[in-house]
Amino acid sequence: MSKELTKTDVKNIVRDEFDKKFNQLFTDALIKELKNNSSGARRELIDIIKKAMLSVHKFMWMRRDTWQNQIK
Repeated sequence: MSKELTKTDVKNIVRDEFDKKFNQLFTDALIKELKNNSSGARRELIDIIKKAMLSVHKFMWMRRDTWQNQIK
């Protein structure tokens, strides 16, 4: 007994295959862009990481008494 594919089955298969291909192409393009040292996306990502690290450092510095005295 073979089951016939319905219109919904075909739509789901096409959507799943499209999503897989799109995700792979997007990932490849993103990796290529981030490997390029002169790309704007790479500079933006580095800037975001830098700001996050500075925020953590400022938070830790403001709470230094807790870290120095209470945690042992």
